[in-house]
Amino acid sequence: MQTTLWSKCIQIEKFGEPNEVSILCTIPIDPKKWNENAALIRWIASPINLLDLNIIKGKYKKNKHKFK
Repeated sequence: MQTTLWSKCIQIEKFGEPNEVSILCTIPIDPKKWNENAALIRWIASPINLLDLNIIKGKYKKNKHKFK
């Protein structure tokens, strides 16, 4: 019996202020898709780049990013 692992992520679905358009989600991680050399790494925190914030706000000059 395999256990499904769960991970938290932040999803952005439109341009705007990051605190208004960011959604905290929990997504499944399927162990069946791992190969024999896979490693599971636990992240405690990850920084957000200033450029990423500008892309989310739609303020990046060469903004080619599109949301579905």
